[in-house]
Amino acid sequence: AGYQGDNGGPCEACGTGTYKPSNGSVACTLCASGTYSDSEAADSSETCVGCPENTRSNRGSGSLEECICDPGHHGADGEACSACGPGTYKVVNGSSDCVECGAGTYSTKTAQTSVDTCEVCPSGSSSLAGSGRLVDCIC
Repeated sequence: AGYQGDNGGPCEACGTGTYKPSNGSVACTLCASGTYSDSEAADSSETCVGCPENTRSNRGSGSLEECICDPGHHGADGEACSACGPGTYKVVNGSSDCVECGAGTYSTKTAQTSVDTCEVCPSGSSSLAGSGRLVDCIC
């Protein structure tokens, strides 16, 4: 367990992001998406630890830093991510900043993933970029 290779041949430890619970020539199994494991020669799926809140990782991730922010959230790789605030959105995964709604628009919602969240101010009014309330639209 925890090692792979052909029966009768040399065995190699399962790398980070993988595990193998049984003996034999079967290959190591990748940790599920949304988890990571920095252990080598792991013999249990329990070594695959869940990523922090509002983050995700690919299957077979081998370090905490591979847990990156979900769309609509911001923060450092490997740390819990916070929702984008009112007046902002973020389309992509990763540590990039939230994007402000453009001037003349606003959004009251948090954790938004599309520019479509930015609503146009009422006729004859305007707002600064990043406005998070309807009352930010002024005549």
